[in-house]
Amino acid sequence: MIAARPEGASTGTDGIGLFLVPRVAADGRANGLSFRRLKDKLGTRSLPTAEIEFQKATGYAIGEPAEGFKTLMNYVINASRVHNAVNACGFVHRAFMEARNYARQREAFGGTLLSYPMIGETLATLLERLWRHRLLTFRLVALLDEHGLAPGDPEQAMWQRFLLNLAKYRTASTLTRSMREAILVFGANGIVEDFTILPRLLRDSLIIETWEGAPNTLCLQIVRDAVRSNLLERFRAEMESLLERWPPDFSR
Repeated sequence: MIAARPEGASTGTDGIGLFLVPRVAADGRANGLSFRRLKDKLGTRSLPTAEIEFQKATGYAIGEPAEGFKTLMNYVINASRVHNAVNACGFVHRAFMEARNYARQREAFGGTLLSYPMIGETLATLLERLWRHRLLTFRLVALLDEHGLAPGDPEQAMWQRFLLNLAKYRTASTLTRSMREAILVFGANGIVEDFTILPRLLRDSLIIETWEGAPNTLCLQIVRDAVRSNLLERFRAEMESLLERWPPDFSR
């Protein structure tokens, strides 16, 4: 899937088309693309990332070329942002389980690590963060199931775009910190690669933070959308509805 500007197209995002470029052409020969190099990344090393060069490669337009950027955002980037958020929740869940399991077994100063309040606070923080982020992510997933990635209703489309940006931003922005906190429960064992999966998750979490939009990009998009829509009013209404349904005796 390649985003490219056709010759003679307008400047800006309106001139960007979206194309499917297969590795093998219709006649069975290799298409005109070659890999310059694999990138030496900090994390996600099991998923190769490469620089590709195209020489007379055959590509097929996906939709109208003038609508390429919108198609890319609606059906590729937004879907990837959902995957990114789910992935981030999975990372925190795994980190919590690894840290809790170790804290239950490791003994120090006459007791297990789990018996010490500061360790318990770290684990509770990880679990609370996981629940909060998972609730936001799967609330979004439920809306996508109901309305699709590109709803026809402009107000619903704007609300879902807000939640997409928010879910990707919130789940990723604290991810590296969560991995670090889990590693510290292990002490020196936490940095040993063959002792725990957490060092790999720490490296990969930095990639998850940058994939599909850095925090500033997502926040600026939310601000721009709020200026030109009723997004703030919709947000207040959603919060008021949730609070009305909240159990009245919850804090008793």
